[in-house]
Parts: sequence; C-alpha cells; structure tokens
Amino acid sequence: MASGDWQICFRDVAGQTATFPVAFSVISVAGPTPTTIPPTPTTIPPTPTTIPPTPTPTTAIAPTPTIVPTCSKDYYYNGYCTYVGSGYGQYCEATCGGQVGGATPTTAPTPTTAPTPTTAPTPTTIPPTPTPANRAPTTIGASISPNSVIADGPHEYTITVTGSDPDGGNDIGVAYSIINYQGVNAGQYRGYVGWSVIGSFPYWGSFKSTPINCAGSGQAAIRGDGSWGSPHINLRSCSAPAVSGNNRVVNIVVSFNPSFSSPTTNNTLSALVRDWGGLEDNPQWKPFGTFDLQFLPTPTPTPYCSKDYYWYAPDCTYVGGDRGNYCEDTCGGQTFATN
Repeated sequence: MASGDWQICFRDVAGQTATFPVAFSVISVAGPTPTTIPPTPTTIPPTPTTIPPTPTPTTAIAPTPTIVPTCSKDYYYNGYCTYVGSGYGQYCEATCGGQVGGATPTTAPTPTTAPTPTTAPTPTTIPPTPTPANRAPTTIGASISPNSVIADGPHEYTITVTGSDPDGGNDIGVAYSIINYQGVNAGQYRGYVGWSVIGSFPYWGSFKSTPINCAGSGQAAIRGDGSWGSPHINLRSCSAPAVSGNNRVVNIVVSFNPSFSSPTTNNTLSALVRDWGGLEDNPQWKPFGTFDLQFLPTPTPTPYCSKDYYWYAPDCTYVGGDRGNYCEDTCGGQTFATN
C-alpha cells in the first residue's frame, strides 16, 4: 500500500453516508508476507438453558414444558441471531437458541388432578340363595290297625306308612307296603299296596283294580301281579292328610279274603317311600310292624230232624208214635221236638 491521502466512508444503519479525509504513510516491515490469513476466532457463549422445576402434581406428573425463545430486536442486537428480512429481529434462524424464533414461549400446562376413584354402588337386588341339592327321604314306620286280622272279606284294616323328608313332607311322592317281603315269613306274600301323587306307580306293571282317589291327595292301588299276593287282599279306601313339617302319613284301608289262612303269626309289614326326584331310603325297604290272624269259632250246625232226615239218618232213634216226630241226641247231639 502506498502512502498518501485517503478518504473513509461510513454508512449507518439508516443508509446515510459520511466521508472523512485521512493521511497516512506506509512503513515497510521486513519479513515474509503471510500467505494465509488466520481466521478470526469467534467465541460463541453457550446458550443458557433454564429448566423450570418439575411441578409436583397431586396424582399425575405433567410433562416438562418446552420454552420457545422469543426473537426481538434486543435479542437480535446481541449478535447471536442472523438477520433475515427487512426489519430488525423479525426472524431468527437456528442459531437463535437452537430454534427458529418468532413464537411466544409456551406456558407449562396446569397439572391435572387424577379423578377420585369411584366406589362401586351397593347392589340393590340381593341374589337368591342357591337351592340345596335334593336329599333322600327316610321310611320311619308301617303298621296295621286293628292288629289282629280276621280274613273273612268284610272286616277292614288300615295300613299306615309314614316317611320323613329333609326337604319337607310334600317332597314324598310315593309310599309302598308289602306283607311278608321281609321277616320270618319272607316270601309268603299276602299283598302289595301303594300310594302315589306323581301320576304313576314306579316298578309296577299292572294293578289288581283301577287305582282310586284318596282323601287329601294322590291315589292308591294294589299291585296286580299275583305273585305278590293280590288274591288275598282287597282295596277299600285311602287318605293322605295334609303334611306336617317333614313327615308324610298315608293310610290305605284293605280287607283280606279267607284264602289268607296262613301264616297265622308274625306277618310282617315292610315299607318304602320315594321323593319326587326319584330318591329313596337306603336300605330301600325296611321291616316294621307285624300282625297275627284271628279265627272265628266254627259255628255248631243246628240239625233239622224231619221225616226225611229220619229216613236218611238211621242213627237217629225213633221215639213216638210216628216216624220222625222226635229225634234224640244221637241226631246231631240234640233232642228236637216234632216238626
């Protein structure tokens, strides 16, 4: 550069210029002319980062808010934002806080409170109590009244069967009794009677006669299979009174025919009860009361002494003036007057 007179021109930011005269001399300095101009060091201070305290929500943690720096003229003048556009600080590029500016800093959202857990409503309807499983009945008695039987046809006797069911006496739907199914005379059957309210008589194949309706409820019948002793017994009437608690009582009125002449003692009544669900006692049949036969005295026939009897009964002695007017005690053991 040569010495001499120079002018320096300045332009301000408004575009105005000014010229100033300057005189200077060039002084030569020995040494090699540098061929490389070292770069002007630029120190960029680190952008301060302010981390707001994390809010402590009551039940939920809100996300940490992101602060977007605002680019303004003042911020532009600090020398870290690159000017783009026609005005001061209108835009800032990535060097402005690591983001493109112009946005207003966002405010951290207000932490939301977790909803209070709701309590399950109290049920308004109480579920029904489960129905217990069906339980088997128990046969608790069988008897006959009167206890001394005259097997002549007209005399009537009541066979009573009693059962108990833990599910209530009305759960018993069938009651049976057999004479001499068990006991010392087992196998010498003298009748098989039954009562049913279920519309059938389980195990039976036939009836001695049509079942009859009972007072109270159900029907009664005599099993028709002759091997069970049906020729010896007749059905007269029946009743099944109202149930009391768990017990069911059935009464079957019968008569016996003269064919029932033996066994004369210890005729045993066995019984069985069955519920509506088909459950029975265990053991199925149980022996209970016994009865004996009673026989009426044989009547002494009253002989009739007549002329004809005299003629055909020579063991009668003739006394008197005419044949057959009298018979002495040799004629039937008695003496008779004239006829």
